Amino acid sequence: MNNKLVIAIIAVVLVAAAIVLVTAIKPKTKSPTPPTITTQPINTTTQVNASQILLTEFRYGVSDWLQWTCIYNNYSATDALSAINESYVINLYYNVKYENTRNITYELLYPGLIHEYLANKYPSCDSMPSLNKSLSIVSGALSYINETASMMGIPSNQLGTPLFLIFNNATGKFAYVIGATPNALNATLEVIHGGGTKASDSQLAFLRSIVKSRYSLFFSKGSNTTVVEMLDPVCPFCAVFYYQYGGKMGSLPVNLLFLYFPTHVMDYYYGALQSR
Repeated sequence: MNNKLVIAIIAVVLVAAAIVLVTAIKPKTKSPTPPTITTQPINTTTQVNASQILLTEFRYGVSDWLQWTCIYNNYSATDALSAINESYVINLYYNVKYENTRNITYELLYPGLIHEYLANKYPSCDSMPSLNKSLSIVSGALSYINETASMMGIPSNQLGTPLFLIFNNATGKFAYVIGATPNALNATLEVIHGGGTKASDSQLAFLRSIVKSRYSLFFSKGSNTTVVEMLDPVCPFCAVFYYQYGGKMGSLPVNLLFLYFPTHVMDYYYGALQSR
């Protein structure tokens, strides 16, 4: 397979997300500076196997979530929040680099760069799941997301990342918002102050149970209101939201719960299948 064909295959898989990303970040005049990492994107003139690289990055993308979980369980919640922030800085930085240079390797390899950075900083959480294990984790997480959407009445055509589900345990009301927009902040404030849709008893019980899901990370402030953000470490739109609005969301008197929704990471897997 020649180099031009390899790059074309990768571009077909990933360029659609990048086009939307550059529109979302255009108002920002300065890109965030990523944490220091040793690995740099490979030169596009290097002979590569597209399928193998895409499968490896798929596994790295899943491992990024596993590293977050490990850091949460074995270091501290504060360390986990720091790791999430740094992951999204790297994510956004390399997506911006791609937009500025059109070097597809920036768009392709950032899941592995996130993995390497976290592995260096939190060595006991350095793990790389097998392909079968990665597929099993993704399948389970997607099944749980579908169950959540069905229970909460979220239409399947509105499922994507980031997706926010906000509920007030005291009032029994909730709201959901999709997309990297300030609407999530507005909906959160509304639910905090008693707004939203009244949840049924079964819906409220389900919302309270999400904290126990194996696919969730819960950061409590002792609040009645919880913001469930369904996200993917390699989702560029999640990175945009975190960069533009994450600080404001974190300053609100709400609990944060991150729920694994492996959407964008699957682009690598499907791209690998198509490139064979």
